[in-house]
Amino acid sequence: MEPDRLLASARSGDDRALDDLLQWAQTYSYRVAYYVLLLHEEALEISQECAWRLFKNLEKLDPARSIGGWVRKVSYNLAMDFLRRNKKISEMAVNGHPADRQIYDERIDALERCMARLTPIQRTVISLFYTENMPIKEISELLEMAEGTVKTHLFRGREKLRKCLKESEML
Repeated sequence: MEPDRLLASARSGDDRALDDLLQWAQTYSYRVAYYVLLLHEEALEISQECAWRLFKNLEKLDPARSIGGWVRKVSYNLAMDFLRRNKKISEMAVNGHPADRQIYDERIDALERCMARLTPIQRTVISLFYTENMPIKEISELLEMAEGTVKTHLFRGREKLRKCLKESEML
C-alpha cells in the first residue's frame, strides 16, 4: 500500500497500517540519512527518531501533502543537525571517511568511494535526483534552496563522480 494511503488508514485506527507506515518511514528515512552521513549507526538512530516523530505528529500532518516529502525533510534535517553537532564526523563525511559498509562488488564499492568524496549536500542532491527520482523543483523545496543552486550541486557532484570513476577505471 502507498504511504499516503497507509497514513489515511492509520489515522482511521488501523493498527496494521500504522505499523506498516512506521516501518516504511524508518526504511525510507534510513536511506536519506545514510546518503547524507555515510554512517550506518547514526542513520539508524535518525530513522528511529523520524519514525517516532511521525508517530507523535500523525494527526497533525497535512493529508493534502505527501508523507514522503515530510519524511525526507525530517530525515535530512536530522542528518544535517547531526553533522553540525559533530564537527569531527562532519569533516570525515566531507573527506570521504569510509562508513561501515557490507562488502559490495567492485563497481558499487568504487561508486561509494567516489560518492564519499562529494560534499554532504552534493551527495544528498545526487541521491535524491537519481535514487529517489525527485525533480529538481522538489529537491529545491525540500532543501530550501534555489533551483539554480540545486542544479549547480548536481552538476558539480556529477563532474566529481565522473572524474573519480575514470581514475578508478570504472568509466
